[in-house]
Amino acid sequence: MGAGSVLQQLWILCVVLVVVLSISSCNSKKMGKNGAKYTCRFAQKFQLTDIYENPTKRQEFLNHLLFWEGQFHCPGLGYNGASGLTYDGHDINTTSGLIGSYQHNFSAPSKESIHLGLLALGLDGNKDAMHFLTACESTAAQKLYSGLNPTEIIISILTKKIASYEKWNREYPGFGGFLPWYQVNDTGAVLFPSGMWANHVPGLDNGEMIWSAIAVAQVLAEQNFTHLATRYNNLINLWAENVVTVFYAGQGKVRAVTKILNIFSPPKFNSSNYIDPSTGAYYLNDPYEGELLTFFIELYAPDHAWILNHYSHPAQERENLWIFKREQNMLQSTQLSHFPPSAPFPPSYSITVQKGFWFSAHEQWKYLLMPYLDIPLQKSLYHNNEIARTLFSRYYISSPGLYASVTPPPPFTGYMSACGIPQIAFQPVATETVFTPYGMWAIAMVNRTVGLAWWWNMAKGGRMQGVYGSSCSGDVKGKEVGPVVTWDSKITTVWGLMGGASEVVRRRLKERGVYERFYNRVEREWSRVFKEPLVGGEVGFAIPESPVPFYEG
Repeated sequence: MGAGSVLQQLWILCVVLVVVLSISSCNSKKMGKNGAKYTCRFAQKFQLTDIYENPTKRQEFLNHLLFWEGQFHCPGLGYNGASGLTYDGHDINTTSGLIGSYQHNFSAPSKESIHLGLLALGLDGNKDAMHFLTACESTAAQKLYSGLNPTEIIISILTKKIASYEKWNREYPGFGGFLPWYQVNDTGAVLFPSGMWANHVPGLDNGEMIWSAIAVAQVLAEQNFTHLATRYNNLINLWAENVVTVFYAGQGKVRAVTKILNIFSPPKFNSSNYIDPSTGAYYLNDPYEGELLTFFIELYAPDHAWILNHYSHPAQERENLWIFKREQNMLQSTQLSHFPPSAPFPPSYSITVQKGFWFSAHEQWKYLLMPYLDIPLQKSLYHNNEIARTLFSRYYISSPGLYASVTPPPPFTGYMSACGIPQIAFQPVATETVFTPYGMWAIAMVNRTVGLAWWWNMAKGGRMQGVYGSSCSGDVKGKEVGPVVTWDSKITTVWGLMGGASEVVRRRLKERGVYERFYNRVEREWSRVFKEPLVGGEVGFAIPESPVPFYEG
């Protein structure tokens, strides 16, 4: 036997050992804290009828999902146990599903949004959230939380988080309490020493984090954790005082990214410290997740914060926020139509939806946090949007999965934002061969059964499940999976299955006396573009049909 053959045999042996290790690791974590037995590649053990027709089996499936996704929510993996801050994620070995060598020891406010939102739900008594938050079986978790009950674990994490946020503001007061992308260690958030995020701050991500922190503060107050609630409310008030100075550019424009000239100089009496980036201005004119910061400015920024920044008519400036958005014409109605002849619709069938940027599921983030679905028109439109998402995959392109911005599997590299549905989007998409399990979360918000059915169909693919839950993405041929596990591409699934934190935020808006302002604003702006009844939603959600081909290695 030649040297080449020997090397080939050794390589095959290594691959076999890695796969065996993966399967062994899957089977090693069988017993949850509730006494239930779990195996990590559980999707293959269920049938579509189990999920779609059998409530008991469906709950069993959900319990498995929460347990295994919960293995990402471990100190040292999903977040830092000392500072409480999220890590963006971790790379994985795409063959074994085991953790690789590269820890994403950095994060962003959007990751904090997900974590804070789930912590709020757990503290609010959501049993599914509590199952996820306390599922981790790592040695680090056992050591860190020994003797603590589930509520005490949540309070421990929230206490560490607020201490990290407070420390950040003391060290870098020029950020106004807002966070950029940052490095994470045991002491908290650490400024990148160079590059864009050393002196820039994102608006969209902070808008997401703000409303999750509002949910946390609300539940803490309701549960009589008064001191901790006060600390979170102090941070929210700091954001409210500074948001106009840091992000508002005048004439209704909210900066997507702000450049800070002096990161050690506080915002008060200092509006000239905040400018558009050198690379050019870009504003949050979208009707998607960027709107969360716009609503915080409208509902929380006090009049004196406007006047301090030389805007003498605060009420008019609040109106200007929406006038500018209307002028950008991003809120548009469109139709998904011209389905293939094989679809079970008449040739004239179409469904009215809101035009997406890429029509990525990621764009629906605002529904996780604010009670948009209270407005009947919004509820009808949201249902149509998510029905169209399922119709596109099932009938338009016969795909086994759903589409959202994600880190793709090989041979693609980097982050692939341009994933969605090109027929109903402003922008073209990069590919229709890369699906992601988290593409179902927005569906699950309004129909958990259908959402779980799509997740099941994607997770059945070879190597799509491992000891840290689902892979972030897969290819439709079933041969490759995404090389990372992250908050965005995994835990939005969990949050969406629980309906997000909008119910908690609704309580806060009503207490603050601004719920009607929110409701009326949404109703007014969307009624300019959409008229009921919206067509096409009567066909209902589609369930998956095409499987992901199964390849073990």
